[in-house]
Amino acid sequence: MQRIQKIRYVARKATNSALDKLGKPYLDEHLRGCAREQGLHCFELRYRAETWTRTRRVVLVIQVEPGELLGRHFYLVTNISAARLSGRQLLELYRQRGNAEAAMGEWKSVLAPSLASSPRRKMSYRGRPLPGRPPARDDDGDLVSGEEQQLEERRRSFQINETSLILSALAYNLLHAVRKQVEAGEGDGWSVRRTRERLLKVGAQVLRHARAVVVAIPQSAAKSWELLWYRLAHLHAAPLFHSSS
Repeated sequence: MQRIQKIRYVARKATNSALDKLGKPYLDEHLRGCAREQGLHCFELRYRAETWTRTRRVVLVIQVEPGELLGRHFYLVTNISAARLSGRQLLELYRQRGNAEAAMGEWKSVLAPSLASSPRRKMSYRGRPLPGRPPARDDDGDLVSGEEQQLEERRRSFQINETSLILSALAYNLLHAVRKQVEAGEGDGWSVRRTRERLLKVGAQVLRHARAVVVAIPQSAAKSWELLWYRLAHLHAAPLFHSSS
């Protein structure tokens, strides 16, 4: 199986004896000493656990807030080099995880993608039982064993889940793009749920006159739709390449 390369990550690791022993000089000076300095401190370490395949970059983060008796510290494990991101920049990158977690929660609560946990075959469709499936056969026409058929059903179930997940993510990205356009135009905060309820789930009447088709929507949503169409019409695609001249 081909290995995926060049995937950058940063993860927070709770304090433990091995890392605390490695960072003891910095902890004694900036956290446990009587003359400890208030503020945020980041220190570069190199560490390899027994289960790790290689030595990794570890950033020790020490934070002592004004007025607090005890400071706190934790570790960031990453494969991003210090030349690309300093310790403080890495910490700022890690702190952005809150935005990603909020987007994930919004996506799950609004769109609620439904994924099957087991390869169960549909037994009915719209209240009507489905006809029995004929015995599975391979490309040569031979009957497939029960174990091979179960593996094939699991593979199909995984493909269905993958497709549903991708379509749901694309729908969320589209809703998010629409939300940002309406937010920028109205100067008011919009959630994905509000965007769906106020813009998409509105009653409409389709009128056909001569060679034109007119979609009439309620006045309550007309202003937002007018603003959205205006902003979409004035969007410009970013150039794929930038000239060096």
